Amino acid sequence: MVTDRASTACLCIVLGALYPQYIAGLCSLIMLDLFSHWYHTSAPRTGSHKKSSNWLVNAYYNRKVLFTVCASTELWYMSLYMMHFTPGPTLPFPASWGLAPIGLWRAACYASTPLFGFKQLTNVVQLYMACEALVRSVAQQVGTRPLARPPPPPEAACPHGACRGRRKAARRVAPPLHGEALARPLRSGPVRHAPLTTLQVEEDEKKRKQR
Repeated sequence: MVTDRASTACLCIVLGALYPQYIAGLCSLIMLDLFSHWYHTSAPRTGSHKKSSNWLVNAYYNRKVLFTVCASTELWYMSLYMMHFTPGPTLPFPASWGLAPIGLWRAACYASTPLFGFKQLTNVVQLYMACEALVRSVAQQVGTRPLARPPPPPEAACPHGACRGRRKAARRVAPPLHGEALARPLRSGPVRHAPLTTLQVEEDEKKRKQR
């Protein structure tokens, strides 16, 4: 599939150089061909990508139909390429048909156009179905994802700024003095004394001796 997509894209680029007036349409054919097959193979499914719930896509992926349509599409591109250089041998039609003689490559282009159009229509259908399957898969994943906890509501602002100052003052805790208990304990329970270091104990003993 990758080789087929790459070769078709290269052929369309060459045709864009030969037919500058049709370069927009040829670029659209490249994008449709690439994205339709890429999305179709990337869409979640239970079986092969050649099996679909759409009857048109199923008919397209029939082995005989697929070979005929792909061969006609490549013939359409090649006939455009050859028509730029030569019309080819003239094909005479019976006089009863009332048709003027026509070149071989132009006749091949006219004959392969219906199947070429059928392939592009199938590309559009499978691109639409693939996008629909991808969107459905993402929606199911989002639906099963746990909801995020909403953020807490912001505190009401005080117009005078006094509440803010009181909250900041409540968060501050005065450092304990040496050998003294905290005036206001942080938690409920018995009052706990701050631990004394060796240097603080020596300083307290010196002060007692001096007294």
